[in-house]
Amino acid sequence: MGKFQDKVQRFFYGRNGVDKLNRFIFFLYFISFIVYLFVKHYIVLIVSSIILIIYFYRMLSKKLYKRQKENEIYLKITSSIKRPFLRFFHKIRDRKTHVYKKCPNCKKILKLRKVKGSHTVKCPVCSNHFNIKI
Repeated sequence: MGKFQDKVQRFFYGRNGVDKLNRFIFFLYFISFIVYLFVKHYIVLIVSSIILIIYFYRMLSKKLYKRQKENEIYLKITSSIKRPFLRFFHKIRDRKTHVYKKCPNCKKILKLRKVKGSHTVKCPVCSNHFNIKI
């Protein structure tokens, strides 16, 4: 068992392996394969096979810089999609203790403690002072 494990480790040394984009690609493959099980159409099987080939190509690739750039682009896209949903869930989670207000100058959303009354707030991004009422 030890020799085989060493051979596998040497084989994968310097290769990309599995990153977030590869996990998403494998998820797409899984979904397309499930669709194929119900539809039984050759086009779905071809698409599923192409997705699987891309998965293995990215995983076994030694062009680490290119694969890392692809993964960064994927992460940037997914974070821009997730951000509004996370903000919404944070507003719900913090509704009793905090208030979210937008800076009138730079439009950055600030998380402020929920203390009744008028307050002067300094934006940490643009250093603009503005008044709010909670």
